[in-house]
Amino acid sequence: MNAVKSVVLSVAVLLASCTTTDNMRKVDLNKAAEKNAIMAYTYFEAGNLKLAKQKIEKAIKQDKRNALANSVYGLVQQRLGNADAADEYLSRAANLDPDEPEYAHSYATFLCDEGRVDESLVQFHKVAKNPLHRTPEAVYENAAVCAIKADRFGDAEIFVKRALAVKPNYATSRFILAELQFRSQRFGKALESVQRMEGDNQMSAEVAAMGVRSARALNRPDLAEHFVFLLQTSYPNTYQARALAN
Repeated sequence: MNAVKSVVLSVAVLLASCTTTDNMRKVDLNKAAEKNAIMAYTYFEAGNLKLAKQKIEKAIKQDKRNALANSVYGLVQQRLGNADAADEYLSRAANLDPDEPEYAHSYATFLCDEGRVDESLVQFHKVAKNPLHRTPEAVYENAAVCAIKADRFGDAEIFVKRALAVKPNYATSRFILAELQFRSQRFGKALESVQRMEGDNQMSAEVAAMGVRSARALNRPDLAEHFVFLLQTSYPNTYQARALAN
């Protein structure tokens, strides 16, 4: 979703600076399609599927080879429960504009949502390796999250480590790694991950709770109490802090 949003915003900026002429029919239709695709996406985000569908169908009629229109139409079809149509249009968008990797990113997310994990991970990897993608660490992290949903924790760790290789201080990926380490009973590694995050001022209720769990698993009451104190003083209204009180 966020992947397409960034494309929508970029296209909107470009359209605002463009003018049309009567003898440029093809260009005009392309711009009209993109304007309607942007409007459709706005309605889509607002939850108005009826208007989103109307606008995006108009965009497709205006220019069936417009990548943005195809991508948004695929998202609308996915929300409507038409998986085959969503697959067709999201994959077409990725093929129509390979220089805009966000379309392929959206297709990878769709594949994951549909439980087609192998295809999704291949697609995520392809997107992350595309030098035109601005945040490959986010793509690798999304691949890790997809693998976790399928209980493929080994694959998840591979992808989250790739995210951290690109951006070593990427907080969400560091926390995912700590969770994976704890899940595989590498409690010492999980605790080390938490302590590094604390040292880098990346503490949160979730991180502190992981510190408590890891320290207790290692029979380290001193460290467990440290993270309990952090939860109760810095995050007293979180469910993690409330869980400790019960």
